Amino acid sequence: MTINQEMRSIEVYYDGSCAMCGRFKNWLGKQHHLIGVKLLNYASEAAREHFPDLAKYQPEKAMVVRADTGEIYQGAEATVICLWACREYRGLAMKLRKPLFLPLARKIYPLIASNRYVISKLLIDDSKLKRELEKQKDHCNDGSCDLK
Repeated sequence: MTINQEMRSIEVYYDGSCAMCGRFKNWLGKQHHLIGVKLLNYASEAAREHFPDLAKYQPEKAMVVRADTGEIYQGAEATVICLWACREYRGLAMKLRKPLFLPLARKIYPLIASNRYVISKLLIDDSKLKRELEKQKDHCNDGSCDLK
């Protein structure tokens, strides 16, 4: 993955109806940025005004980032660009963009993105999360665990 070093700002289009996406947006908004970062709910009027062609990138399926230099990043690459925009996480982004790590991120991102509403519910209610983790523990103890 190439990161255009000329980039001076990004627009991050996230799912405003997803608690996990909202947490990421809040976290990203609190970081010290090395470039400009504008956060927009993809379903908002502001998003449609800023990026009329956004719908063709299916932002309801994965986060979309548009750079001022014209590049469009989606999914795992969008996450890497968000990290690259942050002073504290630029080094991590530079590692994640490399051929060793990016394929792994590309495999993990769709799994998380497609289950983000379930994950969000678990994050909101700690008791639900605890019950789900206990189920997984039992599942792995009976020899049928998929995580081998």
